[in-house]
Amino acid sequence: PLLPLLRAASWIFHLNSRARQLMYSLGVLRVHRLPIPVISVGNVTWGGSGKTPMVEYLAHRCLQLGATPLILSRGYAGGDEVEMMMEHFRNTHVQFGVGADRVSV
Repeated sequence: PLLPLLRAASWIFHLNSRARQLMYSLGVLRVHRLPIPVISVGNVTWGGSGKTPMVEYLAHRCLQLGATPLILSRGYAGGDEVEMMMEHFRNTHVQFGVGADRVSV
């Protein structure tokens, strides 16, 4: 009984992904190039997949290499990841930007 539902959800996700790809190809959606290197940590799953620990690890490595990392987050309502990371990096040069439009943050 669950398989048809999952198959339908998979098909909807596929169609959405193709439509988004088409919109980028047609120029409806724009790619934003930043003047600095960017490491994007994310995937299509919600919580519990290890994104926050990976971001913290990468930020620590950047600090060790003498870089000043900037962590950008959408700051989902109810999520405390940003506050937790701010506390972990309180006495460092790590910077944070929070907002839905991460390019303008």
